[in-house]
Amino acid sequence: MSVRSFVARLPLARRAKRAAASAGVLVSEIRAVALAAWRRSLQLRVVVSTLALSTAVSLVLGLVLQTQIADRLLQGKFDAAIAQAESARVISERDLSGVDPDREGAQGTLNNALDQLTNQSTADAAGAPTAGEFRAALTTGTGSGPEISAGNLDDVSPEQRQTVANGALSTQYTTVDGIPTLVVGQPVRTAGRELQLYLMFPLDAEQRTLGLVQSTLIVGGLVLILLLAGIASLVTRQVVRPVRQAAEVAERFAEGHLDERMPVHGEDEVARLFESYNEMASSIQTQIRQLEEFGALQRRFTSDVSHELRTPLTTVRMAADILYASRDELLPALRRSSELLVTELDRFETLLGDLLEISRLDAGVAELGTDRLDMRHVVSRAVEAVRGLAEESGTSLVLDLPGDVYAEVDSRRVERIVRNLVANAIDHGEGRPVHVTLAGDEHAVAVVVRDHGVGLRPGEAGLVFNRFWRAEESRARRSGGSGLGLSDQPGGRPAARRLAAGVGRAGPRLGLPADPAPHRGGPARIQPAAAAARGRRPGHRAPAPGVGSHPAVGHADPDRAARRGVRGGRRRRRARRTGRPGPAGGPVTRRLLLILAALLALATGCASVPGESSVQVLRKVTEGDSPDIPAGPVEGTNPLDLVRGFVYASGSTVDRHGAARRFLTQEASQGWDDGDSLTVLDEQFDTVYPPTSSTDPDTATVRIRGDRVGSLDPLGAFEPAEAPVEIDVTVRRADGQWRIDRLPAGVLVRLSDFRTNFRTVKGYFVDPARRATVADLRYLPAVPAQALPSRTVDMLLTGPSPALQDAAESVVPPSARLRTNVTESPDGALIVDLTQVGDLDEARRRLIAAQFVQTLAEINVPRVRLLVDGAPLLAGRPDLTADDVAGAGASVQPGADVPALVVTGGRVRALPGGEPLNGQAGNGSFDIASAATTPDGARIAAVARDGGRVRLLVGPTDGMLEAVSLSGSSLSRPTWTPTGGEVWTVLGGGPGAVVARVTVDQTGVVRTGQVNVSALTALGPLTDLRLSRDGMRVAAVVDGGLVTGAVVRAADGDVAVRNVRRLRPSDLSDVVGVDWRADESLIVVTARSDRPVSLVSSDGLTLQLVPGSNLTPPLKAVTAASSRPFLVADQGGIWSYDGGELDSWRQVLGAAPDGVPLYPG
Repeated sequence: MSVRSFVARLPLARRAKRAAASAGVLVSEIRAVALAAWRRSLQLRVVVSTLALSTAVSLVLGLVLQTQIADRLLQGKFDAAIAQAESARVISERDLSGVDPDREGAQGTLNNALDQLTNQSTADAAGAPTAGEFRAALTTGTGSGPEISAGNLDDVSPEQRQTVANGALSTQYTTVDGIPTLVVGQPVRTAGRELQLYLMFPLDAEQRTLGLVQSTLIVGGLVLILLLAGIASLVTRQVVRPVRQAAEVAERFAEGHLDERMPVHGEDEVARLFESYNEMASSIQTQIRQLEEFGALQRRFTSDVSHELRTPLTTVRMAADILYASRDELLPALRRSSELLVTELDRFETLLGDLLEISRLDAGVAELGTDRLDMRHVVSRAVEAVRGLAEESGTSLVLDLPGDVYAEVDSRRVERIVRNLVANAIDHGEGRPVHVTLAGDEHAVAVVVRDHGVGLRPGEAGLVFNRFWRAEESRARRSGGSGLGLSDQPGGRPAARRLAAGVGRAGPRLGLPADPAPHRGGPARIQPAAAAARGRRPGHRAPAPGVGSHPAVGHADPDRAARRGVRGGRRRRRARRTGRPGPAGGPVTRRLLLILAALLALATGCASVPGESSVQVLRKVTEGDSPDIPAGPVEGTNPLDLVRGFVYASGSTVDRHGAARRFLTQEASQGWDDGDSLTVLDEQFDTVYPPTSSTDPDTATVRIRGDRVGSLDPLGAFEPAEAPVEIDVTVRRADGQWRIDRLPAGVLVRLSDFRTNFRTVKGYFVDPARRATVADLRYLPAVPAQALPSRTVDMLLTGPSPALQDAAESVVPPSARLRTNVTESPDGALIVDLTQVGDLDEARRRLIAAQFVQTLAEINVPRVRLLVDGAPLLAGRPDLTADDVAGAGASVQPGADVPALVVTGGRVRALPGGEPLNGQAGNGSFDIASAATTPDGARIAAVARDGGRVRLLVGPTDGMLEAVSLSGSSLSRPTWTPTGGEVWTVLGGGPGAVVARVTVDQTGVVRTGQVNVSALTALGPLTDLRLSRDGMRVAAVVDGGLVTGAVVRAADGDVAVRNVRRLRPSDLSDVVGVDWRADESLIVVTARSDRPVSLVSSDGLTLQLVPGSNLTPPLKAVTAASSRPFLVADQGGIWSYDGGELDSWRQVLGAAPDGVPLYPG
């Protein structure tokens, strides 16, 4: 900034400073006016106090009311939202129980599920009371695979997503587009990864309701406050009006209107007060008149005496002067007498002059003869007049007389007053120094006489002007005064009284105006120069310079003092006596205002709809998903219902089936082995009495009759085994209540109860040939949830299930044990510390890490701290996540750029559209009946018709095909291993069918061999077979049923299918095609019209019917892949299905009655 611009800004700064000063003065004046009104108006104070207190009470009551209303309103919304979310979770799990989010088409499935939830919200809003409308969102959990979402998740915080990923039901308040919103999140179980379901409930209706309540309370509170203020004003007016009348009467009475009386109306307290005042006024008036008469007599006596004594005193003075003049001629005794006579005559003349002066003052005819004089000379003469007295008493006189202090004064009277003041100081100073100080300015002059005596006792200051009064009778009197000196101060007795205010221990002070014209009322006051330089506060009065803390002598504005009158003087004296400020003293008022401000701030900040909050975890869904522990037997129940209730309660695994044990006698409970086996029953079962039963009326036998779906072995693996079940139990009546007394070992659980109380967990083991991980389905108790990680680790250490026996292995050494319990670290990592693992190479360590991390990810463990004897299993990487082992899996899915294909019209075509492939597979060189490509789509194996026989062709998908030395009457659709180096097909079909295995090395050399499928053919004719995408399992159509088995590869190269199991024979009959949807689930098509398409787990536990109302049976073929739509072939062509109950099959290729769809693999 240049100097010129800086200087140019100075006037602006000065103007701003002046404006600020003016504003400050205005604020001070307004404050002074307000304080004055507050001090002077009782009615104002009462009304304001009533307003303040009623406002405080209204705020407190309003705050309590709106807080209660808001809490009830939000709690009702919260409870309804939790119930609605629970209902939505149940519906979602029902719709998505057979859905794998990793399969193609899962996006449409999630969208359909959201649509159904929205429909439910709309239906509920029109019916039973619910939480109202909401928005929903679904997304995949923390398992492996890409994230798939439906709905808007932008409003869900990462913290809440993390809590839901950890299996918790959580809530959080947030603001969406300016609207407070309650977000409820919880996990949803599916056939694959867990999903996260979020419901977002807008709270705008609650906000509006609360706003209406608040506005109603505010309006009502304001109306109430105004009514109370009006009532207070009316009431106080009735009280204040008589008080004001009394004050006016008292003021007039004090001004001398002694005939003024207060009007008396009624007989209340005010009337009695007025009567008492009138009586007091009459008494005072009488006494004043008596005193006035007595004073008149005194004044007349004084005047008469002073006048009558003048003539004889003159005669005596003349005679005394003659005697005094000839005293030298008299005898010594007479000479001394003449001297004493003259001295006493002088005193007598002085006394007579004082009496005459007092008479003139009392009569009001005395006049001041003023001249402009230098006050130093006046004070000096007064001091010199008493210096002899000071020398006699040993008192030193200290003068402080500045130069040129002029004032218009009556020098004679002022000199007399100063002389009297100094003489009194000498008399009462006890020989100590007396300081006389003179000061003045352009307005006034002050004379201060300071002595160091004991001063006056309280109440004696007002007596010093009484005639002939002495402070202490015993005190020696040196000045020889008459006792009238201070009573004849100029200005009369009122002025003398004001001078008395300056008398005290420090000594008296006399203040005189420099110009007497505007100061007829009495002494003026001097403002120190320092105070003048600082500026004067409104109403502030500073002491004279050099006076210290002396009180004021008088007022510079006598008219203002006169206006304030006796009432102001009394109020000031009362304040000085009590030491308390007046009504505007303010601490209570300020505290009240602070309390009101705090209440107002609290009222505006509380009882509102929350816009933001932290995540609140309500419970673990894995803990709360299982139903509450079933109740015990109902009192008075019969044996049949008792046993049925026992089966229902057996689903709860808490406390070693503690709910079921309540149905047993104490002896039976102690002897029941619930860990022997677990049998899963179909939903429908009966409890009946067998034909022969006990004749004892207190003993009975009840038979449980149902259909077994399968059983759960101690390793947590499900073994399908459909068969009728009949189990007899004995019940006994004791104390009038039936209880089960004898029952076989093991537990019977309905399928629905099993799925509710057990959690599906995929354990990961290793393909010994490929050294990659493969999944193994297991079922572990869902509660207590805190035990789930430990159970999962124990399951992993026991090795693969019987379904993968000899096909997969665990690379964790058999000797391995847990060094410590499985725990969670403070930072959220699951600590698994192994011991006794022996020497491990790096490759094996990586596979062990993959087994543990992938398995624990299935139960929502995002991070595993895998240790061996306290040290990280993988050097430098103590904590591992699913992303760290993502490439360890054996399952290979077709790439997104590899299209689905269809064989129709003897050619291989792409879907959708039906365009033929390039090369011999699509150009018509061969009459192709079925085909399969490798997972990467690079190679193709095709079954071509050649006369009455078929043969297998292998080659590049878009190139030349080479015939394999393999032909027969029939070949099933080929199926490739995940590596693309081996293709299988069923040759011949029927009882003598074999499975041919064709290997193709990197150079294209083709070799043929066979797979040992004797375990399959032992069950019946083999017509079709599909390899899983991890290459560890097969799904085969055997004798019209669905059979699965494990692929066992021997060290010598032999390959066999072992551990075969028939899945759901009663439900899955007339099977015509099967394919793997995922490693743990299959899609099956049958020739049955009631169940054309079904989804079934690889162990047969779950079975779900896929809607097929718009398909034309019989169906002929099916194909599936993860994250891809199902494709089936019927009489009309190729149909696609994305999944979800609301979806329908969509035709992607018509006019293809011989079509066979296929995905790579």
